[in-house]
Formats: sequence, C-alpha cells, structure tokens
Amino acid sequence: SVRVAVFKGCKALRSAILPPNIDRIAPWMFEGTSIEKIELPAGIKTIPTSAFNNCARLSSIAIPESVVSIGSYAFSGCKSLRSVSLPPDLKNISSLAFSESGLREVVLPESLREIGMSAFSSCTDMKSVTVNGDLDGFGGYAFRNTTGIQAIHVRTTVPPTFSIDLHPFDNIDTETCTLFVP
Repeated sequence: SVRVAVFKGCKALRSAILPPNIDRIAPWMFEGTSIEKIELPAGIKTIPTSAFNNCARLSSIAIPESVVSIGSYAFSGCKSLRSVSLPPDLKNISSLAFSESGLREVVLPESLREIGMSAFSSCTDMKSVTVNGDLDGFGGYAFRNTTGIQAIHVRTTVPPTFSIDLHPFDNIDTETCTLFVP
C-alpha cells in the first residue's frame, strides 16, 4: 500500500522509478517535489488528487494507457510540463487537473466524457486544443485565461454543447483564435 503524501514537499527528489506491480499512486504523493520525470507503471487506473501538484520541474510523464481518470489538481502548477499524451480510454479530467501548467497543446481523446471546472485554466503557453470525442460534460471555465490559444479543432460528428454561462473559453482572444469544426 502506498501512503498518502509519502514524498510531498521532498525538494531533493528529482526522479522516481516505481515498481511494475504498483497498481495505484496515492493522492499528494509527489506534490511540491522537484521531480523532473517519471514513468508510471502500466496497471494504474487513476492519477489521483494533487499527485503531482506544483511539481514545477516536471517536464516529462508517460501516462499509462490503463488510466481512465485524472484527479483534481493532478498536474496543476507543473510549469515545465510542455506536452502530455492522454491515454485512449481516458473518461474524466477533473477540476483544475492541468491548471497553470506549461502545456502547449492538448489533444482530448475520443473516449473522454467529462472535463471538470477550470481543468486547463491559466495554461498561458497553450496554443492548440483538439476535441476528438462527444463530451457529456464541459466544465465551467475549462480553458479560462488560457490566453495563448490560437486554434480550437473540433473533430466530432456533433460539436460539444455547453452553457454559455459556464464560460469554458473565458478570456480567450477571439481576434487571434480560430475555431475549426467539421
């Protein structure tokens, strides 16, 4: 069993090798560490709440194909994280999961059903968003203050719907951002 917050705040931690028999990581496990890269074991189903929150040096992570859910604040504040490949069976990205990260683009898989509130908010380096599936839930302020977005590609048979009151793309420059739909 992996303890909650086992490495939390450990500034000397730069890398970790997790044994292949681990089937879960704990909430807050690496929060606030100086970890730069990590490869997660293949059996993990969830990246839990705040697992890598404020890991400002994290620049590389291989998310296993087995992951179906990414928890709240999982990668929030990961300023050096420039790209991430989301697994093909991912169903849920929770609130603030990638907020204030260094992501430059995000490609949402077809399997994705829900994006939580502010999931990608304040990712100021993000240039492109691609939606490949028919989302059931598009959280409020999902991409709020992600001011660098230049292109939103919607590659679905039916574009996702959301309440305008939820402001998913709040504070995006509509003069420089182009929406591509089928």
